[in-house]
Amino acid sequence: MPRQKFSIADLTCPVLRKLLRDRELRSAGRKPDLVKRLIDSEGSDEIELSDNEIEDNDDDLRQTVSALVAAIKNGQVGVPPVPPVPPVPSAVLPQDHS
Repeated sequence: MPRQKFSIADLTCPVLRKLLRDRELRSAGRKPDLVKRLIDSEGSDEIELSDNEIEDNDDDLRQTVSALVAAIKNGQVGVPPVPPVPPVPSAVLPQDHS
C-alpha cells in the first residue's frame, strides 16, 4: 500500500490517538497536546502513513462504549446519584406585590 506524507496538525483526534496508542504513548488530552506529543515522537511535523492508518477507526470506541454499558448494566460500575436540590427559602423568592 503506498504511503503519503501528512501534516500531523491536519490529522483528526481519533487518528492522532490511534497513532499515539500504536507507539505506546499517552493518547489522552486535547488536540494540541496530541499533535505536540506525536511531533515530539516523530521528530517532524509530518508523518508518512498508508490509507488504512489514517482512517477514523470507530471500532475501538464502539467496543469501549459497549463494554462500559455492559459493566453499568451488570452493576460493575456505579453511576453516582444526582444530589437533591435544596429548597429555596421563601425570603429569597421574589414577592408578588399586585
